[in-house]
Amino acid sequence: MNILWYIHFLIPISIVLTPILPINILRYIFWWPIVLYIIWIIFGTCPITKATKVSKENPDSKNFILPILRKLISNKLTKNQSDHIVNIIILLSIIISGYRLLYTCESKKKKDK
Repeated sequence: MNILWYIHFLIPISIVLTPILPINILRYIFWWPIVLYIIWIIFGTCPITKATKVSKENPDSKNFILPILRKLISNKLTKNQSDHIVNIIILLSIIISGYRLLYTCESKKKKDK
């Protein structure tokens, strides 16, 4: 059992679930996907991917999400396509969270008037 793989698996789930958090929590968690993306840029890749050992859950030591996306989408998915899918998911998470925060602030202002 590779506990690091399971912790690593929770990170993409947390990014996908960020926009559906309650507003009072979203205010503080909104920056999470952005910080994660900056960490990837600084290290050149995900530091947890480098630390995760190869196992039956993690067959690829250099790519964590690629084998998962290949199972879900297509066996012919390339690393580049996988990176684009991950980028789109992160951006959508940030955009949806931002709209929720802005819409809530605007609706509070209208209520206060």
